[in-house]
Amino acid sequence: MNSKNEMEIIDRIIKSLRDYALGDIRKSIELTGEKNMHIGSFILCSCFIDQVSAFYYGMKVLKIRKEKNNETIYDFNVGKRFVQFCNDYLKKVNDKYNSAQLYNDFRCKIVHNYSSGKNSFALGRLGSGNHLEKNKSGATLLLIETFYDDIKIAFENWCKDLFEDELIRKNAVDWFNLFKIYELIA
Repeated sequence: MNSKNEMEIIDRIIKSLRDYALGDIRKSIELTGEKNMHIGSFILCSCFIDQVSAFYYGMKVLKIRKEKNNETIYDFNVGKRFVQFCNDYLKKVNDKYNSAQLYNDFRCKIVHNYSSGKNSFALGRLGSGNHLEKNKSGATLLLIETFYDDIKIAFENWCKDLFEDELIRKNAVDWFNLFKIYELIA
């Protein structure tokens, strides 16, 4: 792939993730009163980490199996890539993040069950306690505004690496070529 085409793909990935995905999260956080979407904001944050981690990790953990009827089945190993992205980027923003706990007790439970594990995470807004500190029940407090800010910084650091690290860029382009990203058509 020529460098120009590769950079066009990288620009499309960044634009979609920054403008649409992060933009939607920011807008959902800003809603107040009866229109608030705080749980939805947390769900979008976990989905965002999933998406970025796929571009970051690329095909390294993708396993392709052929079933009897020749149907292609993909094994994405979402946990491994989610944890790796959090270790490599989110923990550098705040080393109190527990990447495995974020995946197992936050991401999996909120996305699939709209619930949380017993005493794992408590979700809140600024003013309801200290981000990533244990509350009275022993749950780790996630504040949506701070969580979003940290994810945004982690994302921007990854974007910087996209331009500086050939392997990270290759991973993103390979993933894009197999799984296109959502883009809005004007």
